[in-house]
Amino acid sequence: MLGVGESEIAVTQYQNNSYAIDVFTDSPGGWKATITAGSDWLKFEGGADAASGVANDDTQLKLKIPYFNNENIGVGRKATVTLTAGRLTHNIEVTQYTIDPGIIKFVDAYGNVLERGLFFPIRNPDGDELPLEPQTVYVMFSVDRIEGKLYGTGGVNMVQYNAGGLIPQLDRPNAIPFSERVQAFTIQPNPRRAGDGTVEDGAGWWWRWDFMLFDLYDKEGYLTQVQFPINQGELEFSLRYLSTTVNSRTYKVNLGAEQYLQLFVNNNWEIMDIEELNITNDDGTGLIRTDSDNDVIIGKDTDHGFKVLYNGNLNCCDDKYINSHINRIKEWSGGLIIKI
Repeated sequence: MLGVGESEIAVTQYQNNSYAIDVFTDSPGGWKATITAGSDWLKFEGGADAASGVANDDTQLKLKIPYFNNENIGVGRKATVTLTAGRLTHNIEVTQYTIDPGIIKFVDAYGNVLERGLFFPIRNPDGDELPLEPQTVYVMFSVDRIEGKLYGTGGVNMVQYNAGGLIPQLDRPNAIPFSERVQAFTIQPNPRRAGDGTVEDGAGWWWRWDFMLFDLYDKEGYLTQVQFPINQGELEFSLRYLSTTVNSRTYKVNLGAEQYLQLFVNNNWEIMDIEELNITNDDGTGLIRTDSDNDVIIGKDTDHGFKVLYNGNLNCCDDKYINSHINRIKEWSGGLIIKI
């Protein structure tokens, strides 16, 4: 007799160094187990290539299942464990598959994956001596632990930090371990300032960069290294002839019969809000009219014409013409608020 607790095993990508399977046999020589397929990744407890157990006792076969490092959900790998007891044979099919697209990812506070890292302005547009607004990245990992550090050695072309500008603090030469599966890092680079070692149009004047480097480890040791980029650059956003009313990232536009607003920008932008003013006492100056002819053209769709915002609803219109660098606001009385 050869009794085995499982004939098929399906496990996820996570590491398990002691996956136990109950085995019983009354064969006088006991039982033996070998890995007849997939021995390049699957082992027995302790990293052994073979295992065995005595007869007439409740024994266990323990598998050592390593971490499966794969970027694609649903991808799997297979192995076969063959047990023999006398003339009896039993196969156990082992499948390990991924349920997460990666073993580490970087997200913001809303859960958005930061595929290209973080980007900061090179200076505060409200004043060169003002600090930059900090940003937070959440490092989520499913390996046993990670070790983090900054890239190489610093220089004028790299992101500079004051004390407290990177929490928790990371060093450039020495890695710091983390094992809690989610680790938040708050980052506040120094803006470009007089006396920081840069000169106009020289290295670090318009652009600075850095990397957070994370070494990934399973229970057995090192797996790989992943980089998270941090960049600073000159951000430009302006509407010609219009000054800001709140700060350099908010513009309030008072609209008349028909206006063309020329936009200068080198970063992504969108219309966040259209504000209705004085809708009860309409004197023609403070109202966004609800006329169906009123529109705001906000961009070009090469397949279907232009995307047009009608009274807060995004629609498509084929009979409009617009230069790709100009936003046209037609027949509105009221205010348009653009934020970046």
